[in-house]
Amino acid sequence: MIHKLLPVFSVAACLGACAIEPESGRIVGETTDERGFHWVEFLIADASGRPGTTTHAQVEAQLVQLIDSASRDIVFAVSQFDSIPVAEALVRARVRGVTVRGAGDVDLQSDAGFSPVLASGIPVTFGNGELFWNPQPGLDLVRSGEINQMFQNIVVVDVARFAMLSSGFLASDEQRTWMAAFGSYEELGRDIRDIIEQLHGGLFATTLTGFDASLSTDTNNRTIYPTNAEAWEFYFGPGEPLMKHVIDEVYDARCSVWTASEQFAHATFADALIYKARAGFDVRVFVEVGADEQVGSQVARLEAEFDALRPEGQAWPRLYRVANLPQATVLLDTEPSPIDGLLYPGSLMVLTQTFHSAGPFIANSTDTRASDIFTDASMFVIPANPARQQPNFDAGVRWFKGLAAEVAP
Repeated sequence: MIHKLLPVFSVAACLGACAIEPESGRIVGETTDERGFHWVEFLIADASGRPGTTTHAQVEAQLVQLIDSASRDIVFAVSQFDSIPVAEALVRARVRGVTVRGAGDVDLQSDAGFSPVLASGIPVTFGNGELFWNPQPGLDLVRSGEINQMFQNIVVVDVARFAMLSSGFLASDEQRTWMAAFGSYEELGRDIRDIIEQLHGGLFATTLTGFDASLSTDTNNRTIYPTNAEAWEFYFGPGEPLMKHVIDEVYDARCSVWTASEQFAHATFADALIYKARAGFDVRVFVEVGADEQVGSQVARLEAEFDALRPEGQAWPRLYRVANLPQATVLLDTEPSPIDGLLYPGSLMVLTQTFHSAGPFIANSTDTRASDIFTDASMFVIPANPARQQPNFDAGVRWFKGLAAEVAP
């Protein structure tokens, strides 16, 4: 794939040169703040108070502030929706004449936040419910809504400004770790908006072709978005292409692989981690307490492999059970290489879905095997750049280091 790189502008250049483009119809000059255009900020809300984190209330307040600043248009997609302040902000936007529309998971439409939003008349398209298929007479295949999930958690305001969240619009007293990217970046805002428009139009991961392939896709021809600090990467679409990218990056890692996730049920990803561990890499897997009980869980397998491989007195490879983790996060190459002792630039990868596989219909009325999961999801990546300041990447490293210190034997 050829990536179309976007130009890097300084804040001063953007404020001076990008203020007005009357013939293009772009919404400019109203979508910036004191930082200008082309910035993205990374926040971690962690109720455990790990290093470099903030509170859920602070992230919720920033999300409300973003919505309250809208003057023309808001599009959003959300899975879990329990934040009443965010719901009230969306309603306020509609009342003052802002166009608001969204998408959600049909199995979560009873969440507290949807009630005031729907009551206000804001149109929300719900999808990824139960699916049926009749390939031949007498054979009825079904996929329950529980395995067709919408994990997009994004808001785009006035085209350019946005927030992407690792989980849904959570209540401020939520105990899960919440990773978020807030930014002002018109090209990126438009690309995110394309994905939300698909969902609002009814095109979810479970919208299938005649060959049972998902119609939902990411048609953007760029993934790299340079800013004044780091060059962020954003990926959208059905979940399995995201996991393939993660797995490829894990195999390419040259030093270390640390992961944290609420669940772990992706066998191919587990294969990649075991491969790196057998090659002597620093591999550490943090999973939520209770993740062993998930259908298809790879937790016990990873733990057994790592325990057998770990030398006496060494901290890794190891699997840890920890409370209060994000959906799924991967940190690559922040420890010295086991091959030459050098440290290579790594990356932080934040997904809105957990580590699970996507797959075909295999459940029906007489077959109790569980199906894999169809998901709508997204991911942002913060590559390291040791040659310049990297505040967002460093924040992710501090969080992982705090997690490792917390569970160190």
